[in-house]
Amino acid sequence: MMVIRLGDELRARSMQALVDPDEKTVWFLCDRSSHRHGEVRAAARACLAFTDVEDDLYVSFSGQLNTVDDPEK
Repeated sequence: MMVIRLGDELRARSMQALVDPDEKTVWFLCDRSSHRHGEVRAAARACLAFTDVEDDLYVSFSGQLNTVDDPEK
């Protein structure tokens, strides 16, 4: 889940993460015309939460949120 703050509200969105360990980056893809894209652009930071219920694994971290328009990525 990606959690962002929009004004006084917190929004949690289920999005598929693409992890790049070499760049220490977690990528999320969304359509530029979607409401999610606008929400992400409006937020400066995010909290990401991941679970693997079968193995009882949970992790959550937060950090800087940026949008990138790079078709090659």
